[in-house]
Amino acid sequence: MGKTVAGIFGLCVLAAASAKAVPITVIDLSGGAPASGTANGAIFSANSPQPTGTGVIDPFLREQNTPSETGINTSISSPPLDDKPGPWTHDLTVGQLSTVTSHGVDYYKFSLDANQEANAPISLTTFKIFVTSGSPFTTASALTGMISSGTNLRFDMNGGVTQYRVDITSQNGSGSGDMSVLVPKSAIGTSGNLYLYAGFGVDANGNGYASNDGYEEWYAQEGGNFTVPDGGMTLALLGTSFCGLGLFARRRK
Repeated sequence: MGKTVAGIFGLCVLAAASAKAVPITVIDLSGGAPASGTANGAIFSANSPQPTGTGVIDPFLREQNTPSETGINTSISSPPLDDKPGPWTHDLTVGQLSTVTSHGVDYYKFSLDANQEANAPISLTTFKIFVTSGSPFTTASALTGMISSGTNLRFDMNGGVTQYRVDITSQNGSGSGDMSVLVPKSAIGTSGNLYLYAGFGVDANGNGYASNDGYEEWYAQEGGNFTVPDGGMTLALLGTSFCGLGLFARRRK
C-alpha cells in the first residue's frame, strides 16, 4: 500500500511539473552569424562583427540590470524600468525609420549591441513594439500602464501560439552589433510614436542566459530606404515568418 501511494504521489509530482513547464522555441544566435530564425513574423539574425559603438550608432534605448532587465525607450528623465536615462534612451517616431526591403517585403530594422560582462551570452525573452498617436508620453505611469494593458501593441515576439526565447552572443564586444531584427512594416504602420519594450534574462522555465550587469543598446535603421541582398535569407524562412504574423493578427482580433 505504501509503495502504491508513493508511486501515485510521484506521478502527481511529475504531472504537476510537466503542467508548469511552458513550451518555448529557442532561436539560437549564440554562435554568431549566419544564424537566424523567425518569431511571429519577425526575422532575428546574428550579426557579423562590425564597427558600431555608441559614438557611431545612435541608440534609442539603453538598459542594464542583473540577473534580468526590461526597458522601454522614452525621453522622460526618470524611466520606469531598467532604462539608463541620458542621450542613449529617447523617444522615437515611426517616421524616422528606414524601409528595408527583402524578397519584395518591407521591414523596419532594429539592432542590438549586447554588452555582457566577460562577453557572456544573453537571452532575449520579450520583444514588443507599441505605437501611439499624438504627443509622446511624459510620465512613467503612462508607459507602465500601456505595457500592462497591452494598449497600442503592434508587434509581440510572443504574441502568437508559439513562445520564443532568443539566445544571443555578446562576444563581438562593446562597439559591435550582435543581432538584428526585421519587423514587418505592415505590423507597425508608417506614423506615430514608437516604443520598443525589451526584456532579457532566463525564460519562464528558468532556461537561457541571465543579464550580468553589462548594458544593452538598441538602435534602428534610419536615413533612407534600401533593399538588402537575399543572402542566406531563404523563401522558406520568410514563409514561416508570415505564418507567425498571421497567427498574431488573428490573436489580436
